[in-house]
Amino acid sequence: MGKKLLFIGANRKYINPSTDLIIQCIAANYKIHFFGPGFSTEESLNRGIEKFVEERGPYDMIVFDCYLLLFDIILSRKTPFSSELINFSKECYAKHIPPLLGFVKKYEGKTCLIANMDIYGIKQKQIDLVEQTSNIIIDISMAKLTMEEKADKFGYSNQSLKNQMKGFWDGAGNDNWVNFLKEKRSSTVRLPHAVQLDEFSYVPIGQRKNIFAVPGARYAERKQFYRYLTLNQRFLKNKHLLTDRAYFLTKKSLSLKMYTEIRNRYITEIKNSKYCYVSGSLHRSPVRKYFEVPALGAVPVGQIFESFDELGFEDGTNFLVIEDSSTLEQLMASYPLEQSQKIVEKAQELILAQHTVLSRHKQIRETFDKIFSGSFEGSSWQQGRYFHF
Repeated sequence: MGKKLLFIGANRKYINPSTDLIIQCIAANYKIHFFGPGFSTEESLNRGIEKFVEERGPYDMIVFDCYLLLFDIILSRKTPFSSELINFSKECYAKHIPPLLGFVKKYEGKTCLIANMDIYGIKQKQIDLVEQTSNIIIDISMAKLTMEEKADKFGYSNQSLKNQMKGFWDGAGNDNWVNFLKEKRSSTVRLPHAVQLDEFSYVPIGQRKNIFAVPGARYAERKQFYRYLTLNQRFLKNKHLLTDRAYFLTKKSLSLKMYTEIRNRYITEIKNSKYCYVSGSLHRSPVRKYFEVPALGAVPVGQIFESFDELGFEDGTNFLVIEDSSTLEQLMASYPLEQSQKIVEKAQELILAQHTVLSRHKQIRETFDKIFSGSFEGSSWQQGRYFHF
């Protein structure tokens, strides 16, 4: 009989679909049930997780994400779900998540955390909860270096950029998560962001109307490249900044219409551009844009990030590294259109081979089979290839 898993958490959809994609890959490999706000009826939630497991279980593994561990932080926000498409109320989340967390803490079987969260803002309290609840960790951050180690490796020198090293929630960033993972290498599944097959575009860069784009949030290093955008591109960025900010301040959650608009706007920006600047903030994180931009057929231009070589990226072959915004025009001039198109093709080859949901589907299956057999001892990446031990 095949393995049976239970996902415990809240049914939500974020602009970044990485958690959803991991869950889909697990569901494609194993029979999986779902329980929690947005997944279950109010009646079922009131009856409790113990009754659900008694009737539908037993399970070979419990899977959950950060919304089970960070509920107190999430609820402390004025509009905790304003940037998400949800199927539950704030009151439902506040009522039912604590007992679900209590169940996982007491659970004696295998448990797996999908750790897709702001790892630099996480407090020791949450690290302790991870320790109490998680046998296995699927880590999307690929983080291995402390802030000091990153500063030494990447040579931070601009104080204004150093001031950006803050967690998304509050306070300065910290090394809590990185230090925790250093002790948990044998139980960590290192799987970065992935893209879906329908996210690929093969329109040649010579047919794209914009020369350059800077998609995503206004990180300090990204704003330095805004001067290369056209006046219309800058106007649209400022317009969307104001309208989105007003929306998030007044709405409790995303509507399907707004979710679709934001996602389509972002994809269109990349698909219409020859070159796209990508970066992972001063943390040098491999954010999803490093995978989305080449998939959508633009030349990825940007900062080197932690695990750059491990994940298969190579400067001048499938990526163009730039650390100083003043050298962008010189860099692009060094790579004529035909050569730039070859970089896109090589980048797409890498993403298709190693960083799609099909790749993650296989990687998760092989890894989970080792976990279930009791032989899993960790994972790593080398030159774009995933290895489990």
